[in-house]
Amino acid sequence: MSDIINAGESLYLSRASNIAQTMTQSGRRKALKRGPTLYNLEVKVPSQLLNGDNYYAIEEELMKLEYGANTFHDVSISGVMKSGLIAKTRSSISGSPVVDGADQTGNTITVTGISGTVEPFDFVQFEGSTKVYQLMEGSTTTSLVLNCPIVTSPADQSSVVWGDNVNFNFCLKDQPGINYLPGNIVEYGTFVFEEVIQDT
Repeated sequence: MSDIINAGESLYLSRASNIAQTMTQSGRRKALKRGPTLYNLEVKVPSQLLNGDNYYAIEEELMKLEYGANTFHDVSISGVMKSGLIAKTRSSISGSPVVDGADQTGNTITVTGISGTVEPFDFVQFEGSTKVYQLMEGSTTTSLVLNCPIVTSPADQSSVVWGDNVNFNFCLKDQPGINYLPGNIVEYGTFVFEEVIQDT
């Protein structure tokens, strides 16, 4: 869990895609998506009391991350991260979802072990992978349609993590300067985290 994110008063989750564009001689534009969709998280941290618990926790985390050099960090979007705001589960499912079959590719993954109603936009993650996906229209209890092709084929019978139980693998992409104010107040501003895939 990230102390920086825990201290945030507002969170902004965005999606980034690498798009290659070409233009034909006739003026037609062609766009090709390269690589998976990645998530960015902007965290606005309110003013903190200098030498307060939150201040020390944030500073300790920055030192552990070596101020962006050592950046990999598992971050849960449940609990104190305003649980239900970013990753509220829309599906009404029961059971223990697992992958049904090995060597799956593309953006549709066959699963088993669940019943109920699957809704689009839920976050999912596959055991053994750091990548987080979102479900699209057409997803069912036996077939999950992902918002981008699978990065690493999940193993047969590996578990599917659902909703606010997923863990983003974020790096600290950008950190604000520190503004010291009268009254022992420290003003941070906005930190930017970027999803990083570390699948082997």
